[in-house]
Amino acid sequence: MEVDELGSLVEFIRSRFKQVEITAECKDKSELEADDISEITNFDNPNYRRIKNITIRAHTSYDETLRLHIDSDSNSNVWVSSARLYITSQSDENAVYLSQEIPKRLREMKPGYDLLARFPLSFITSIVMTVWVFVSGIGKLVGYIKLQPEQPVNISWNDLLLILFVFAVILLTIFITLDKIQSILFPRVFFLIGKQRQAYENLKKWRMIILTALILGVVSSVIASFIFQWLQGK
Repeated sequence: MEVDELGSLVEFIRSRFKQVEITAECKDKSELEADDISEITNFDNPNYRRIKNITIRAHTSYDETLRLHIDSDSNSNVWVSSARLYITSQSDENAVYLSQEIPKRLREMKPGYDLLARFPLSFITSIVMTVWVFVSGIGKLVGYIKLQPEQPVNISWNDLLLILFVFAVILLTIFITLDKIQSILFPRVFFLIGKQRQAYENLKKWRMIILTALILGVVSSVIASFIFQWLQGK
């Protein structure tokens, strides 16, 4: 979230409410409170005390209130919304307008890689594995894959359960690792304030390096497979 985007959002809210208060909660549990967003955006924001979430509270003398909470901790759980909006208003028209306009402005602040951050890698991987198992099973069923002669299998139920348990633990570990890497490389919320701007630039470099390595790995694997099949056919 850019400084000017955050400032524009606060000014929009200020245009509708007389009193606006901004609270930024930091990594070390300390808080920054201000009436002017510039006091937050000018914060040095070092890593040991980086801003984790920002809450904007607004109210008027007519018991109309607004509370917007933007949380970067939701990066670790992509199923949870990163922003929550609460509005109390005597005017239904005003409440409806704000409930539509503020989420619209927040959507415009999303990073360009939003699709990559929207779904957990563990979920995508499980879908791919399920489809692969299904297609593989159908292929064997209709004869697209040659079945090897069945060999007698001597395995007890205890051994089978142990194998399944180990497989489940390994799979769970892989899924957790994938989701953690995803939340680090593709954060849904990142406050580009102070020193965190440079941290984000470094993150972009690492993201490019890792993605390039993955793409080159896949391409080289495909090329090597074609070369191997060509050599076998000679």
